[in-house]
Amino acid sequence: MKVPVLTDLKKIEFIKKQEPELQSGEDLVKVKYCGICGSDIHGYINGKRIPIGAVMGHEFSGVVSSITEDVKNVKPGDRVEEKGFKRLMDTNDMVKILVSP
Repeated sequence: MKVPVLTDLKKIEFIKKQEPELQSGEDLVKVKYCGICGSDIHGYINGKRIPIGAVMGHEFSGVVSSITEDVKNVKPGDRVEEKGFKRLMDTNDMVKILVSP
């Protein structure tokens, strides 16, 4: 998988990372669209709030690609959105993110 990482001031690169292993109560989302928010912009411009090396783009939408067996409120193929790491739907499941530009 590839993730957008702030590698230097005003520089974001897609870096290959190993796909995370799901733990109980988690689902994996393949990101289709991603935004950079105001807090991300501060890190991008001057390094404040967001440190160099941080994964960028926590406001996204995508498709659930896999779930653990105890996740009951989403299924693979469901379209989901995320904003500020809190899913905008009725769920308490944690999300791991698969980014593929």
